[in-house]
Amino acid sequence: MEQQLLESEGIIRSLRLAFENPINLTHSLQRIRGMLSQLPSEKLYIFHDHGYISFYEQTDFNRRYLRRDSDRLYLLARKRYLRELLHTLDALRKHGYDSPKWNDHFEKLARLIRDYAAGNLDVARIVLTAKQYAWFTGHYRQKPFPIDDDSDPLLIHPDIPVRSKSEQKIGNTLWDFGVPHHYEEQLRINVQRLVDELASDLTEAGQLNGNLFYLQHGSCYWNVPKNLQFINASGSIWHTYDYRTGCITIFPDFTIMLVDGSLLYWEHEGLFVKFSYRVNAMERIGVMRLTDSIGFEKLIETTERESNNQDVLERIIAERILPSLWF
Repeated sequence: MEQQLLESEGIIRSLRLAFENPINLTHSLQRIRGMLSQLPSEKLYIFHDHGYISFYEQTDFNRRYLRRDSDRLYLLARKRYLRELLHTLDALRKHGYDSPKWNDHFEKLARLIRDYAAGNLDVARIVLTAKQYAWFTGHYRQKPFPIDDDSDPLLIHPDIPVRSKSEQKIGNTLWDFGVPHHYEEQLRINVQRLVDELASDLTEAGQLNGNLFYLQHGSCYWNVPKNLQFINASGSIWHTYDYRTGCITIFPDFTIMLVDGSLLYWEHEGLFVKFSYRVNAMERIGVMRLTDSIGFEKLIETTERESNNQDVLERIIAERILPSLWF
């Protein structure tokens, strides 16, 4: 039996909620048609026999049994899923979300996903693009946890440790809506332009005495006047600056890959009442925006106010993530 990386009911719930939100139907339909054009011409036949499900490749003349672990099965299963998704989107365009015809198409899509799960297939491998699936299941660099912490870890279902109850709530809500994500995945951002501009401005103002920065015990410290030490807060991300690459290293709380292959970042500012935490959070988010590497639409920011309200969390996921995740 394949490991269920995402639960089928969570995916169905996620898709229905995605359809409720604004969708660029023309763009989404074109994208799915493009995906379908890359898949085999044969069809998938699903056979039900007293609760047992088996899968066959359907041609014009015969059927061929497909093993559950075969790549061919997953290609044809994805093709059938995309066709049903295409029909559901087209019904939304023609009849609207509240129409019985649209609902019939969606229920057919939901039954197909349930059949895949009942047939012991990895549904995530079917509903995600190949790039999304490889990213979701691949190894990634994660911010290390303290090795001397003896307390029971807070877990995101099923077994991912997190650092706070708020992050646990966000992670579990993402899971409940079938959103594949990474927790605290390393992100390197090139800040060379910002550093060069700072050095130029300080030199021009006669405020730079010696080198702009120096290295100490593997950390980077900045030789700037006291009144400009906004990039020298204790524990700041700027200590990770690598002069050889011009990059700093950060670990966004949650990273999500969207259907177009781009990454969306979710930063939760849980300890915003603490000054040093607030300074570091503001620097981190400011750099993510200033470098032009991450646009506003690819960055979600929340505080305890949002994480303590489940309805707000679900609305953020529905509006900011789900349509771009599936369509």
